[in-house]
Amino acid sequence: NVTADAGALCLKAGNAVILRGGSESYNSSTAIHACLQKGLEKAKLPKEAIQLVPTKDRAAVQSLLKMTDYIDVIVPRGGKSLVKKVQKLSSIPIIGHLEGICHTYIDKDADLNMAIKIAYNAKLRNTGICGATETILIHEKNLNKYVNPILGGLVKNGCVIYSDKKIKKIFKGKAKNANQKNWSTEYLSAKVSVKSVKNVSEAIKHINKYGTMHTD
Repeated sequence: NVTADAGALCLKAGNAVILRGGSESYNSSTAIHACLQKGLEKAKLPKEAIQLVPTKDRAAVQSLLKMTDYIDVIVPRGGKSLVKKVQKLSSIPIIGHLEGICHTYIDKDADLNMAIKIAYNAKLRNTGICGATETILIHEKNLNKYVNPILGGLVKNGCVIYSDKKIKKIFKGKAKNANQKNWSTEYLSAKVSVKSVKNVSEAIKHINKYGTMHTD
């Protein structure tokens, strides 16, 4: 999906892009890239605006990282080891991140149905991406109203809950005790930490302390 996403986003932003997929997705990337180039030609745009490096050889990446005359910015997409390697070797500015400890905050005035849908989507739509929610923060004034509908829906769909004592008392479903480590854990799976906060300021302090400034 990154082949299509990155190609489209760069084009819409008025940039040319050189894509280099992983070896495990080489055939899929090549097929998707061919479709993108056909679309460009049909729209009377230069098909070279979206290019794909036609090799699985890792040496190609190291060459790209030194092409300062031709490339303005590198955006590494992948695991920590890839991002760290690119940061170490690149002579070109990088937009990169290593972790995605992201939060969803539910305020005391939040619409309940909207909160249920957003929390579900943020956590369970795709648990393995770095933009998925790993901690849900709920305003303490409306715990009785929000906790069971929101967390109940998550548990019903296979999510494991790690909650603080306040929330565990109210929640009628199964929840494990959260500890300090949970607030800084990137699960990348159907697990979520849940904490009550006094207000939006406390939520922001928590996010600033434990978050990785990825998506919040």
